[in-house]
Amino acid sequence: LGIDDPVTRDSYKSDNQYYRSLAKQISDFLLSHVEEMGGMMALTDVFCRVNRARSLELLSPEDILNACRVMESLGLPLKLYEFSSGVKVLELSTLDNESVAESTAILIEDQNSLSAEELSQQLGISVTLAKERLLTAEKYGKCCRDDSIEGLRF
Repeated sequence: LGIDDPVTRDSYKSDNQYYRSLAKQISDFLLSHVEEMGGMMALTDVFCRVNRARSLELLSPEDILNACRVMESLGLPLKLYEFSSGVKVLELSTLDNESVAESTAILIEDQNSLSAEELSQQLGISVTLAKERLLTAEKYGKCCRDDSIEGLRF
């Protein structure tokens, strides 16, 4: 459940080495969790899960963000992605906007329409991530929005 032998800043002479090792450790620890969550996890959830697993060797949000920024350049299976709204997620390296839009569109077709809340329950993700997925599907022309008195549906 936890991280054995967590990477600490004291073990490294340079920040670059520290962030690279931290990125690898975070990626190794979270890969299965991110896969279970449909391929992406909000950076706030990353912060909570990693620090919970590290117990007393807590990381700052800045350290986690910097470690996530170097993941893609290291060829790790996870990468940092920022939606146009500014929401940052850690996602599978194999995931791209087109595949997110396509998989979301399939879910919408199965249900005829979905709200962010319904999609979040269906996928077990936060409402914020569900909304971003729906907006991505809309951006790629896979669905259209219905903004009515009942709320926003796609």
